[in-house]
Amino acid sequence: MGVFMVRLPVIFLLGSFCASLNSLSAFGQSCGTTPLDVQILGSGGPRMNPTRASSSYLVWIEGRARILIDMGGGAQHRFGESQAKLEDLWMVGISHLHPDHVSDLPAFLWLSHEVRKEPLKVFGPTGDDAAPDFAIFLNRLFDEKTGAFPVELWLILGDAA
Repeated sequence: MGVFMVRLPVIFLLGSFCASLNSLSAFGQSCGTTPLDVQILGSGGPRMNPTRASSSYLVWIEGRARILIDMGGGAQHRFGESQAKLEDLWMVGISHLHPDHVSDLPAFLWLSHEVRKEPLKVFGPTGDDAAPDFAIFLNRLFDEKTGAFPVELWLILGDAA
């Protein structure tokens, strides 16, 4: 796993920029071919909501889904509805490690490992008193011997430096 650092503020700024742009619903439609589109896959929070997935934003560049920000509950389903292709993604950015921002991440990364021909760049926050460093979080999930999902992932891990 290659490692390079990016700070949480970079992810936050990108996420804020994405959220401020025009968006489309994820229900079975993809974004057009304008130079830049942002699709809100989920805008729900930590509470159950029958009509909204949790936090997830998809940045389309020239008609291709290139950047995915956050992967809360229901976001993987919405990603599928968006008609985006895993192979087109350049990176996944995680703003912070609350469940409503990462609960679909394990399934998404596992699927990415099965589908992609190249490693996926994944960025996340540095650790603090409330949550572990992103690399530690992923290791706890995917370590081949002690992880909750003991599979080897094919990622380029970054965390905001």
